[in-house]
Amino acid sequence: MAFKPSPAQQKFYEWVKNDHGHCILNAVAGAGKTTTIMNGITLMPGSVFMGVYNKKMADELKEKINENEDLKKRAAFGNRQDPLTTSTFHSLGFGIVKSFNGRDNETKIDDKKVERIVDDLIAEREGADQQERPDLRELKSAVLSVVSMAKNRGMGRLCNADDSEVWLDMIEHFDLDSALPDEYNQATLLKFAKVALGRSNKDTHTLDFDDMVYLPLLHNMRPKPWHQFDWVLVDEAQDTNPTRRALASMVMKRGARLVAVGDPHQAIFGFTGADNDSLQQIADAFGAKELPLTVSYRCPFRVVEHARQWVSHIESHENAPEGSVSQMPYDELLAHLKPNDCMDPNETAILCRYNKPLVGLCFKLIREGIPAKIEGRSIGENLIKMAKRWKSIKTVNGLETKIRDYQEREVAKALKKEQEAKADRITDETETLLTLIERARAEGKSTIAEMCEIIEDMFADNVAGKGLLTLCSAHKSKGLEWNDVYLLGREDFMPSKFARQQWQLDQETNLIYVAVTRAKANLIEVTNVKEEKDPTNKL
Repeated sequence: MAFKPSPAQQKFYEWVKNDHGHCILNAVAGAGKTTTIMNGITLMPGSVFMGVYNKKMADELKEKINENEDLKKRAAFGNRQDPLTTSTFHSLGFGIVKSFNGRDNETKIDDKKVERIVDDLIAEREGADQQERPDLRELKSAVLSVVSMAKNRGMGRLCNADDSEVWLDMIEHFDLDSALPDEYNQATLLKFAKVALGRSNKDTHTLDFDDMVYLPLLHNMRPKPWHQFDWVLVDEAQDTNPTRRALASMVMKRGARLVAVGDPHQAIFGFTGADNDSLQQIADAFGAKELPLTVSYRCPFRVVEHARQWVSHIESHENAPEGSVSQMPYDELLAHLKPNDCMDPNETAILCRYNKPLVGLCFKLIREGIPAKIEGRSIGENLIKMAKRWKSIKTVNGLETKIRDYQEREVAKALKKEQEAKADRITDETETLLTLIERARAEGKSTIAEMCEIIEDMFADNVAGKGLLTLCSAHKSKGLEWNDVYLLGREDFMPSKFARQQWQLDQETNLIYVAVTRAKANLIEVTNVKEEKDPTNKL
C-alpha cells in the first residue's frame, strides 16, 4: 500500500484478508473512511459493489478511484476479473428493474409518476361526487408524502400493506399528515394513498426515485449475475432505511460478505425515514463484527477534545495540529466575518440548529456587503411550498395571519399527540417564514410571489467554493467541512426543546457532535445569539 495504515485500519485489512463473515466499520467523524475502504477493496477478491448515499458522493468516489490504478482497472467497463461497481442504491435498483423488464421493453424514469396517478384519482372522485365539498386537490401533497414513505418502508414486501394500523403508525411516526387540510381526516388520506400506491406498483416500466429501490423488492426481481456481488459495501449505513438494507442483502451472492460503514453517533435523519438504529439492525441481521476507526484525521486536537463531551471514544491523530475552540458573543460576530486576510469565505461556515437565525443573519451580512447564501435549495423549496399553501392568499399580510394561526394550532396538535419532532419542524419553518415576510415588507414587496423570489435567491446547493460565506443548518452540514466553523447558540438551541423521546434526544446529541466536527482548524461557539429585526435599519 502507498500509505501507512493506522493500527485500526490494519486490523480491518487483516479482517478482509484472513477472516470471514460481515463487519460494521464504525468510523468517527473525519476517520478517513474513504481511504480505508478504497485500500480495503484492493484486498477483496471477487466482485465488489460500493453503495453510496447520493449521486454527489458517487461522483466524488469515482474521481478518487480514477486516481488509483488498481481500482481504476477493476472499475473499467467490461472488466470481468474482480470487477468493482460504485453507485447509489437507486442506480443499482434501476439497473435490476431494466434487466428484469428486458431489452425490448423500455424502462424510463418519471418523477411525476405518482403525482399523475393522484391527479387522476382526484379527477375521478370529483367527477363522481357532485356535492359541494372542499377541493380534493388540497389532499395531493399529503398523499404524495405518504406514498413516498410507504415505498421507502417497503410497504407490501417488508411490512403488511393490508394492515391499516401499519399505515397509520407510519403516518404518525413520520408526521406525514402535516400537509393534510383541516377538512380531511387520516382515513381519507389513507384511502387515497393505498389506491395510489397500488396503481403505481402495477407499472414496472415507469419508475420514480423511490421505485428504483422499492420495486425490485416488491416484485422479487432476481438480480442478474452482473447485479450480484461477492462483497457489498454500504456507506453512511447509519442513515439507511429498510429498503436500502434489503436491496443490499438481495444483491449478495451466496457466501458474500457485507461491510457497513458508518457512525451511530452521526445518525441525525430519523425524521426523514432513516432508522435511528440502522447499524444495530445490520449487526443483528447479519451477525456483523464491529471494527472501530476512532482516530479523526480531519479535526485538530482542541476540536477533538471538545467533541469528546458527546462521543468519548473519538481521538485526534498523533500529528494533528493544535487548532482552537473559543467562544464569541454574537455582537462581535460581524466584525470577524468582514473580508480580510484571515477570513476565507470558501473555508468559513456559520452553523445553527435552526434556519430562522440563519435567515436573519444572512440578510444582515448582505446589507453589510458580505456575499452569503444558505446551504440547501430544498429548504427554500419547502418554505415556498408553505407560503403557497393557502391558494386564496396572495399578499404577505394575509400570509402572516395564516402562518401565525397555523403555527399555534398545529404545534398544539402535535404536542398533544406527543409528536415533538413535528412541533419542532413546524416552529422552525413558520418562524423562518415570518422572518422572510418581514424582509419582504422592508424591501417594499407585498405579494407572496415577490417574497418567493427572495427565498429562491437566498438558498442554494453547494455554496462552498463559490466565494460566498456559507450559512448552514446543522443537519445540512453533514458530510461537509471547513477550516473555520462558527456554531450559533449551541447552548440555547441544542438540544431542541421539543426533543423528549429518547431516540429524539439521542439524535440531538448526535447533531451537536456532527456540527462540532465540521471544523478542520478553528471552532468558534457563538453565544448570546440575538434575533435580527429587519426593516433595513439600524441593527
